[in-house]
Amino acid sequence: MISTAPSRTRGIAGTGVEPEPFGQRSTGISPSLNSDIDRLLSLSVRPHTHLIEGRLTLVTGILVIYFPDIWDDKHMKVETGTLDGVLIFIPTPYRDERGLFTRTFDASIAAAHGLDPVSFVQDSQSRTIRGGIRALHGRAGQGEAKLVRCARGAIYDVLVDARPDSPTYGARMSVTLDDESFAHLYVPPGLLHGYQALTEADVCYRIDREHDPAEDISVRYDDPDLAIDWPLPVTAISRRDLAAGSWRRVRSVLEAATPAPPEA
Repeated sequence: MISTAPSRTRGIAGTGVEPEPFGQRSTGISPSLNSDIDRLLSLSVRPHTHLIEGRLTLVTGILVIYFPDIWDDKHMKVETGTLDGVLIFIPTPYRDERGLFTRTFDASIAAAHGLDPVSFVQDSQSRTIRGGIRALHGRAGQGEAKLVRCARGAIYDVLVDARPDSPTYGARMSVTLDDESFAHLYVPPGLLHGYQALTEADVCYRIDREHDPAEDISVRYDDPDLAIDWPLPVTAISRRDLAAGSWRRVRSVLEAATPAPPEA
């Protein structure tokens, strides 16, 4: 759609685009206007324009050009993790001389992959120094689903499947989340989660149940049975995480609390 907004401005310096008389609004695209648009888009320096989310806007308010929306499912790749139910949403950032723009979450794409976007009720953010570890955390009972992304810096993110009835029970996976790929990790209920900051990093979480400290479970980051190969020397970890239990103990508690499958 192309339209002109009322303006008394007499043209745009360096573009050759002249406004219509004040108060008039265009109803179509004339050949001359098409020529002006082509010339405008060919400029190597366009100080009066902004291209944001696929829209070119002349900031003087004379001309607005809407291109087809660049943010559709073709620009948000969805990969499956090696653990059952884990998804990784990978957007395609739009980059230009100003920097970049990216969509970090899209409810319609999430819903198409089986998530309930409206179920996420709490957002949190952490900042961790390089080498710092936050791990491994989970939740008993119904568990909680979470969306995790790194808003600044980079982290080495680890998941352990703590669901006794899962086909990938006891397995683990790792993925790097950073502020270049903007990958968004979906963690289904029943998994242990932790990460190490590869740089100073800001991490954002969205969870689908209000946090209840009484349901927290944790496993030490250096548990010998899990044998996670953290990429950096540990520079910081909380006393709480150092006091976490072993994977073997947590596993026995989870298995005891899981109902036996019905007999065939």
